[in-house]
Amino acid sequence: MFTRIHSLKFQNKVAKDSLKRTIRAIGDESLEKGLYFYTFIDIDETNLYVINTWDNEKSSKKVHSAYDDFLKQVKEMGVKMLIVGGSSETSYSDVAILDNFNKID
Repeated sequence: MFTRIHSLKFQNKVAKDSLKRTIRAIGDESLEKGLYFYTFIDIDETNLYVINTWDNEKSSKKVHSAYDDFLKQVKEMGVKMLIVGGSSETSYSDVAILDNFNKID
């Protein structure tokens, strides 16, 4: 698996909430393109982390590169963004734990 961590710092809560909706829509579309799951971590009113876990790095790069213009526009809006990624492993205690996640059909 391959995971990307996006650290985003916004000017205010309105900007964060607005972009979060857009990122959710992109995430939902990406679930059909090799994205296993994504997680939002609301640090506070202006800081958000987004963690994406993919089937492999190739799928991640393909989708990520399709949004190069979007990422450029986000930075031009004044959002400070850091994106890092690497090979990842996921473990869980019981298959029933997956019931705590939302599944897009």
